[in-house]
Amino acid sequence: MLFRFNEWKDNNLNILVTYYYVWSLVYQPEFSVFVTNLLFLITLFTFIGSLGYYFNDICDIEKDRLVNKVNRAKDHSVLKRSFILSCLVTAIVALWYVFSKEREIIVLILLEFLLIFTYSSPLARFKEKPLLSVINDSFAAQVNLSLILLFTVSESFYSEHLTASILFLSWVFIQGVKWITGHHLKDANNDVISSTYTSVTKYGFRNILLLNKIVLPGIEIVLFSCFLYSVNTLLLLFYIFYLLYTFLNIKSELSSFLTFEYNPVKDLGYRILNLFYVRYLGIITLSILAFQSYLYVYILLFHLIFFYKNTIHLYHDTLYRLSRLFRYLPLVFNYMLYYTFLIFGINLKQFNDRPFFEKLLLIKNSKIRKPYGQKHPLSASDLQSHVDVIIQEWKNYVSATSSHGQPIDQISKEQTHLNEDKKWKSYFLYVYGELNADALKHFPETLKLIQKWKNEVQLVFFSHLEPGKHIPAHHGNNQSVIRTQIGIDIPEPEKTGLRVADKTVQLREKEIFTFDDTFEHEAWNNGNSVRTVIIIDTCKKFPYFYHIINRFQLKKIKNTAYVKSVLKQLNG
Repeated sequence: MLFRFNEWKDNNLNILVTYYYVWSLVYQPEFSVFVTNLLFLITLFTFIGSLGYYFNDICDIEKDRLVNKVNRAKDHSVLKRSFILSCLVTAIVALWYVFSKEREIIVLILLEFLLIFTYSSPLARFKEKPLLSVINDSFAAQVNLSLILLFTVSESFYSEHLTASILFLSWVFIQGVKWITGHHLKDANNDVISSTYTSVTKYGFRNILLLNKIVLPGIEIVLFSCFLYSVNTLLLLFYIFYLLYTFLNIKSELSSFLTFEYNPVKDLGYRILNLFYVRYLGIITLSILAFQSYLYVYILLFHLIFFYKNTIHLYHDTLYRLSRLFRYLPLVFNYMLYYTFLIFGINLKQFNDRPFFEKLLLIKNSKIRKPYGQKHPLSASDLQSHVDVIIQEWKNYVSATSSHGQPIDQISKEQTHLNEDKKWKSYFLYVYGELNADALKHFPETLKLIQKWKNEVQLVFFSHLEPGKHIPAHHGNNQSVIRTQIGIDIPEPEKTGLRVADKTVQLREKEIFTFDDTFEHEAWNNGNSVRTVIIIDTCKKFPYFYHIINRFQLKKIKNTAYVKSVLKQLNG
C-alpha cells in the first residue's frame, strides 16, 4: 500500500527527515528518543504520502486516462479502493496512538486528511482552483507535516524558538509553492488536454515560470539562510561553502538558466537549493550530531543506505570531483585497491578502462554470470501468461500495416554487419523507460503489461526473421541485463533455432527462454515461414550493494549516444 513510494522517497521524504535532523540539533534529545521519533515520522509520512497519492489517483482516473498517465487506482474496484483508504487511515491513527498520543498531532493529522480531501475530491477540487491549489498543496505537503514534526520534537517549540519556527514554516511554505508551481509547469500540456485548470492555465506559462525560476528561489534562499543562522551558524557556513562550490561548477552554464524553458534539473534554484537539501544538509547535520555522540554514526549510515540514490549522486558529483583536486590521491587510492584485490586473486587491470564502481560490478558479474539456466524474470513470466493477447495484437499490427517492422540496422546502426540481407526486422515497443509512440495504438494491452514492470524492464521489441535468415554468431555488451525470448509466430519451429554458447533451442510459440546475451549466440530460420519472437531485456539480479551500482549503470546506458540514436530513430 506504499503508493508511488520510490517516486517521492528520495526527495520529499528525504527533505522531511532532514528537517527532523536539524531540529534535533537544536533540541539535543536522548538518542533513544531520537530513534523512536525518527521511526514514527518516517512511517507516518510514508503512509500520509501514500494516502494522498492514492486518493488523488482515485479522483483523477478519467483525466489520467485522457493523457495515458499511469494511475494505480483505475483497475481497482470500489470495494478495494475503500479498503485501501481505510487501511491507510487506520494505520496513520494507530501510529499516532502508539508513538505519540499528543492532542496537537492528532488535530494536525485530521487537518492533513482534510487538505488531501479538498485538494483532489470532486466535492471541493481545489487542485483546479489555481490559487487555492497552490496554497492547499503547500500546506498539505510541507507546512502541516512540518508542524507535526515540530510538535513531535517539542510541545512548546513556538515559545522556545519562536523566530526560528516562523522562519522555518515560512521557508517550507515558499518551498511548497515552488514545488506545486513546478508541477503545474511540468504537466502544462497534459492539463490542457484533460481540461485541468491550474496556475499555468490561468496566469500563463511565462509568468509562472518567472515566479518559479527567479522570484520564489530568491525568497527561499533568504528565508533558508536566516533559518540556518537562527538555529546553527555552522550549518549556514556549510551552505555558503556549498554556494561557492556550486557557482564555480556551473559558471559556464549560467546563460542556460536564463531561458524561458522549464527544465527542473537544469534550474538554478534546483542546483543551489534542492540539491543541498537532499544530498548535503541531512549528512552534514548528522555528522555534527555524530561528533557529539558516536551513536549517530549508525543513523548516518542508515541515511546513506536508505536514500542510496542520493548517496550515489553525492559521490559522483561531489566527492569524486573533490578527490580530483588532489593530484596524487586517486593514484595512491588506486594502488591501494589494486594490491588489496590482488591478495584475493582479483586483477583489476583487466578493467583498467572502467570507473571504479563499474569495475566492482564487472568483477561480481564475472563470478555469477552463466549463458543460460537463469530463473525467468517476473516481468517476462507475466508477459508469457498474457502471450495470447500479445500474439493477437501482433497479428492485428501485421494485418493493418502489412509490415513486420523495419530492418534492425535502420534502428540500430551497430547491427549492420548482422543484417546485410535485410531479412532481420524489428519493432521496438519500449527502450529504457521510453515508449514507442507509434506502438500505443497497435499494442495497448502489451504496453500496459510492460508499464507494470517498468522498474525491471529495460528493452522490449519484436524480432522477426524471414525465411533463410541467419544471424551470425555475436555477443551483446550490456552486462547489466538478462534477455528473454517468447515465441510469437513460429510455424516451423523444427527448422529454426537459437544457439547460446553450447546450447541450441528450437523455440516454439508461447514458449519462453532466458539467457545472457553477452555470451556468444546466433539465430536462424531455415524454414519457408517466418520466425517472430518478443525479446525482453530486464535488470540483472545482483546482491543488494551491487544492485545499486547496476541501477546506476543502467541510467548511464540510457544517456549514451547509442540509446539516444535508437530513440531518435523511433520517434523521428
